[in-house]
Amino acid sequence: MSLTPNVPIDELKRMDAAMNLIADELYTFSVQKGFTYTKVGYNSGWPLITIKWYKNEQELNIEVAPLLISFPTGERARDQIKFNFQILARQMRSGKEYQKKEVLKNSIPFSDLRDDLSDLLVDGQKRLEKWAESDL
Repeated sequence: MSLTPNVPIDELKRMDAAMNLIADELYTFSVQKGFTYTKVGYNSGWPLITIKWYKNEQELNIEVAPLLISFPTGERARDQIKFNFQILARQMRSGKEYQKKEVLKNSIPFSDLRDDLSDLLVDGQKRLEKWAESDL
């Protein structure tokens, strides 16, 4: 039984397997920077990898997650899965949460994500660290 409505468990496993192929690079980046790395697998819900750190009381996040556009099949099924690469900043002020989110890559094929991952990580970090409190 799938934990995500209307998505067969086999499809969640396929997305998770694709995420596992880039997980080492994401983990290495987060360790080198002293950031927190979290991977949520298909058995806990929707596959997601988050890299998180704090600066000036802001929580900064890089997130990579698959999108489900169709149920890919066949030999190149992994390359048919699309991904989002997004950044998110949050801050609590006077009991209220303020946030800003930007999708750096929307609905890109796995192969493009894998090829561009190093540059996306560096760009994502730079953009997040430029955001000021007034941007949220």
